[in-house]
Amino acid sequence: MQRYLAWMAMSTLERLSSPHLWDALSAEPNLGLLATLQSLPASPLREARLAYVLLMLGRLDEAQQLLDQAGRHPLLEVVQMAIWVEQHRFTQVLGATPGNLESLPYSLRLEAQARVWLEQSKAHFHLCQYREAYKLAGLAADRAQGLGMLSLAQVCQLHAEECRTALDETGLELSRYEQALRLQVRTAFSQESRVMAYLALVRLLVRQGLYDKAMRFTLEVPRPLNGQHFVELMLVVNKLDDESDWARLEPRYRGRLHAIKGLLSLDAAFILSGPPPDPGFHPRPGAEWNIAFGWARLSRGEYGAALEHFQAAFVPRCEWDLRFVRDMGLVELGVLAPEIMAEYDLEPLIQEAQVLLTKRINPQSLILRLIPRGMPHATALLLALPEPCAALKESAWTQLLLVNPAGLCIAGVTHTHTKALVKLLEGDTEGMTPGALRTHRHRLHLFLQQFGQPAVVRGRSVWKTIQHLAESAEDAALWREVRTRYAQAFSYDE
Repeated sequence: MQRYLAWMAMSTLERLSSPHLWDALSAEPNLGLLATLQSLPASPLREARLAYVLLMLGRLDEAQQLLDQAGRHPLLEVVQMAIWVEQHRFTQVLGATPGNLESLPYSLRLEAQARVWLEQSKAHFHLCQYREAYKLAGLAADRAQGLGMLSLAQVCQLHAEECRTALDETGLELSRYEQALRLQVRTAFSQESRVMAYLALVRLLVRQGLYDKAMRFTLEVPRPLNGQHFVELMLVVNKLDDESDWARLEPRYRGRLHAIKGLLSLDAAFILSGPPPDPGFHPRPGAEWNIAFGWARLSRGEYGAALEHFQAAFVPRCEWDLRFVRDMGLVELGVLAPEIMAEYDLEPLIQEAQVLLTKRINPQSLILRLIPRGMPHATALLLALPEPCAALKESAWTQLLLVNPAGLCIAGVTHTHTKALVKLLEGDTEGMTPGALRTHRHRLHLFLQQFGQPAVVRGRSVWKTIQHLAESAEDAALWREVRTRYAQAFSYDE
């Protein structure tokens, strides 16, 4: 009781100047705290605390206006770094040098340094510089812990753990990590730490290709501190269905989101009609945009242009969904245009795609419903391997039509009465009369219509790739086994 009375007797100014007490006071920012701060005499400390509360309430414009009017001061500059992170101005964060921290009282100096490290860590994280991000987040967590700032320490620890999983996946168990984040979403000490847990959870789901599930969690994130985050913007893209939606969207987001929307709907014309990405949106140099444009060019047979886009798509190792789509695009190119992929070794790409399928891409991912139609030859090649991914096989079951000497094969059934259609699809029309061509084209139209317009896989291209790998791959024995099984299944001559 005495401790409680002593707490109540403290003035608000005393609580503002104590990092430990401020950490507890600001754990749940609200309008009452905002009004209390606004009633205090102006000072750099008051302005810094007020700007932080405005930031946490999602009122970035007001926070920025306050900082602009208050002038330069180390405490204010630290809050400015946090605002820049929300605005995706990461290079400014790393180039910032807050004024003389030594001029601050000792405890406030330590708090300010912890905050500087945290914001710098966030900037490094978004710039995909995970090692430095992990180091700074750890320093910030230790400093906050030493000050008794339990809420800030938890924010830093959550961020450090996400940095660590991005840096090194050794021992990472997705289900266990997801459950830990779900627990923090419910039980974390403060709003800021709950937001950090939410965003880490959303990013984890996105990396596994669980976009719909991530969208639901995004809608639960407390409004502050989620406004301009790249994951949220990526996930709302399916809501942008008409011209008025696009007109309201900030211009610098349009190129990237336009490309993502086109890729999720496998609409090459839509992708190619969009604007280029604004490099200011996100530090990755157009990863999604280049992957989308690469697929669009690939689908139109523009293989050289497709390769250029896939090569330009820098994808961090921890972005499993993007890596898988890009790898499958490169494998598709390797099957369809081996001459332009001569410098690439397909075997490591196939191996990585397999690992991502079995260890990182969730079986319920939207990606597994899109890949068979988007990269049908790469899908057929992966399904030719022993013990193929069950989720991919199930998705491709009725989406792929394999053209091979035995006939047209779909859903595990080979239609042997389709030899003429096989020749037509392989471009072997020599000797066919104009009347026969018309008849076969009509039959093919009806056949494809009957099975829901499946993606056509020219088995001869897949067969040639398997033969090449059986002769040149490091694990040639595996590919010789694949060659034998494929020849038996589809009447190829070894």
